Amino acid sequence: MKTNIFVNDNPLVDALIQTLARSPQTFRREIMAIDEMYSYVFNQLDDKNSHRALTSYYTMGRAILDTVKQFVDWHFGGFDAVESFLDFACGYGRFTRFLIEEIPPERIWVSDIYKKAVQFQSEYLGVQGIVSASVPEDYQVDRDFDLIMATSFFSHMPATTFERWMQKLYDLKSKRGLLLFSVLDMELLPPHIPRPETGLLFSPDSESQSLDKQEYGTTWVTEEYVRRILDSISDGNAEITRIPKGLNRYQDLYAVSDRSRSVASPHPLTFYHHPEGKIDYCYIQPNGEVRLSGWAIDLNPGVTVEVQLWSDSRLIGVYPCSEERPDIVAHYQQPDFLLSGWSCVLSSDQISPQDILIIKIVSSKGLQAIIEGDRLVAISSRRNWEIKLSAARQQLSQTQAQLTATVDQYNQQIAQYQSQIDQYESQKSEWEHLKSQMQIMGHQLDTLENRIQAMESSKFWKLRTKWFKLKRVLGLPVNE
Repeated sequence: MKTNIFVNDNPLVDALIQTLARSPQTFRREIMAIDEMYSYVFNQLDDKNSHRALTSYYTMGRAILDTVKQFVDWHFGGFDAVESFLDFACGYGRFTRFLIEEIPPERIWVSDIYKKAVQFQSEYLGVQGIVSASVPEDYQVDRDFDLIMATSFFSHMPATTFERWMQKLYDLKSKRGLLLFSVLDMELLPPHIPRPETGLLFSPDSESQSLDKQEYGTTWVTEEYVRRILDSISDGNAEITRIPKGLNRYQDLYAVSDRSRSVASPHPLTFYHHPEGKIDYCYIQPNGEVRLSGWAIDLNPGVTVEVQLWSDSRLIGVYPCSEERPDIVAHYQQPDFLLSGWSCVLSSDQISPQDILIIKIVSSKGLQAIIEGDRLVAISSRRNWEIKLSAARQQLSQTQAQLTATVDQYNQQIAQYQSQIDQYESQKSEWEHLKSQMQIMGHQLDTLENRIQAMESSKFWKLRTKWFKLKRVLGLPVNE
């Protein structure tokens, strides 16, 4: 099976593994060439940069592990208590490569509709493989599992199979087990899109290039819909915990267990999101100094963050967030984020342009987010290009706004002119009508004049005229 050519002999991958993996020396780094999770990120990038795609790929795999670990610690007391783990809709191992550092591979099962994905993980990661099916009725598994995870699966299922797959996975969960899955909440939809009363909206569109879009599209649901489904399939025995945007600050996470379970901790789950941030500025000066700045936040109350800079697996600097960023306050509507900015200056002795630089945000809860990973010169070039692109886009937006205002003004003038034309046409129509009436009246007048002339020239009229003259001579009254 072909693997991703960008992984081998790549110093960035070495640095990423050093900072992300629990056991860097034994970490399984290979990525299948047809891995859709890598391809999706790569194709979304404007510059089609393999380093950025690899950074996102490995970082997300570790982030999913950190997220799952919080549920495992809460429900089981740790990974050691999980005797069987099923990663359903597992893909090509973005997450599993990190999971095998916590649980022995023989206690892990992976399942996917792609046979090559299951084969790759079984052969390369040493886990147990189960090829999935298009419909749950054809999915035959003869055992249960302590933990079943299905991330980014129900966010693709249409109404025809959503509940049936939920029933199948719930039935495969052991009595003491936990079902963990993610969904796209309907609140993510733009306001203008109608929300179906059923609580589920399906669109035949997804990142998959091979699956039937009618069977694997994009699905949004309401919390009420999910709870109704879970209550139905469990006969009211489901204990449900929901974490809004718990997966990558986007998809909602649901943890489902039996009400009668024996839990390591009876307390509600305290969940922590990963920190967030971005690099704003990276400039290499002629003397070799590097100026960096950006921002970092943590959405969890009371949690602080710091920014760590790593170069070729060496920690070269730790920086607090102490600079004012009113723009971040405005964006997140959080006054507590005012002091979220950071900046630093690195000397040429600390890093050179061709060195690998990893910028990492670390929270006081131990969660991390890598916001940049590449050669320093590449980060600097890309960031400067992004600044120019942002300025160009802003200028384009302003120009479009001006053009829109000008077009609106022209449209108003055209509307006024059209109104005047309509008024003129109306007046013209009235004038034409009056002219026609005058022509008719003139014709009638000509007819009357001709009739009068005809009457005056008749013998009767001449006798009548002479009779009136005679009456005047005789002094008699004349009534013409």
